[in-house]
Amino acid sequence: MRKRFVTTLIVCLAALFAAFCFAACQSGSTDVAGKTYVFESLDVEFTSEVPEEVKNEYEGNKGLMSSMYANMSLSFNEDGTFSLDVGVPNAPLQKGKYTQDGNKVTIKTDEDLANSVLSATAECEVDGKKCVLKMDLGANAGANAGDNLKGITIAITLKEKA
Repeated sequence: MRKRFVTTLIVCLAALFAAFCFAACQSGSTDVAGKTYVFESLDVEFTSEVPEEVKNEYEGNKGLMSSMYANMSLSFNEDGTFSLDVGVPNAPLQKGKYTQDGNKVTIKTDEDLANSVLSATAECEVDGKKCVLKMDLGANAGANAGDNLKGITIAITLKEKA
């Protein structure tokens, strides 16, 4: 009977320790302050309203877009500001402020850059050492783009810089 109690106690303590370690790892892994993320991959997501020919065009250009953004880096500063270098020659450095709520990070560019490379507001989802930056082209493309970008989202996966 005593052996069963000791075994049960050890298993419970081990489970409690594992849960504590998991929680500690999770809470630290999503904080982006002071971290820099670099390009890993790019994907394009579509809603059902996007015509097939537009989907095919974007799918066919994923390799080109990936090579274009291969040098992209996103840095989150301790003071709540960020800088994004899209890695494209002559493109302006994007700067602004970010807020974080759990694993969701919202970045907002400074007003004077809102119509340049990065949309005015974008969302990141942090998962461990990866950050997925999603840009809804239709929502943030500006007045000149019209409706031809509705339903298209660029998802760029960035990995934490070592």
